[in-house]
Amino acid sequence: MAFQYLLAGCAYDPAEREFNKAERLFSQGLYKDAIDRYSYITGKYAATPYGPKSQYRIGYIYHRHLKDSQSAIYAYNSIFFLYPESPDATAARLDLAGIYSEGGDHMAAIEEYQKLLKREPESKQKYQYLIAMEYLMMNDFRQARIELVELSNIISNPNLIPDIRFQIANIYYIEGNFTEAIKRYDEVVLKYPGHGAALEALFGKAKALDESGRYKEALVIYRELLNDYPNRKAVETRIGWIENRMKAKPFKGRH
Repeated sequence: MAFQYLLAGCAYDPAEREFNKAERLFSQGLYKDAIDRYSYITGKYAATPYGPKSQYRIGYIYHRHLKDSQSAIYAYNSIFFLYPESPDATAARLDLAGIYSEGGDHMAAIEEYQKLLKREPESKQKYQYLIAMEYLMMNDFRQARIELVELSNIISNPNLIPDIRFQIANIYYIEGNFTEAIKRYDEVVLKYPGHGAALEALFGKAKALDESGRYKEALVIYRELLNDYPNRKAVETRIGWIENRMKAKPFKGRH
């Protein structure tokens, strides 16, 4: 019995043991202590699978928990240099793109997504969609639309199609082309009932009608959305704004 215990002890991976200690510290919210333990692993057990895992954890803690973007960027870049083929390098690059995007450096985020696209061509649709969203945040509506339209023509992920079409409609709305936006929102609502994008498209259509001066039509939709739209306050605010406008000024013609 003692002999069996000795064999089990000898077979126990010291790198795994240290990693589990670091994980416990992490789960307890002792972030700086966890970073110290992960750093110890990257120094002593760098050649084991726990080396890249620990380096990723360091970047993750700096980014998500300590809100130290610069330290996170340094930690993630270390993974690309030391463990370029590790699965953790893919996760790190995705996080790095998020850091750049959050900081307003959308071109840097696009560059990271493009690197991921080359690394994982099978995930092209996912990364091209994220690239389009970065262009949208840069107010480069033309390029965002080009990316989304191209993606809508090749997409094989049925769950992503409604979101892509919804974003194309949004771009027309942002550009002030309310007629085209309404048409595109209607397509999403009619083709993808039950999908979250359909509900968002209905709210988008109401806003486009609202902005076009078609207040009564917008009001009907807003009232329909009151019990279903996740942000009830936003709907109530829009309803209040229209009702005040309609009381303040008589409307003619189509109203």
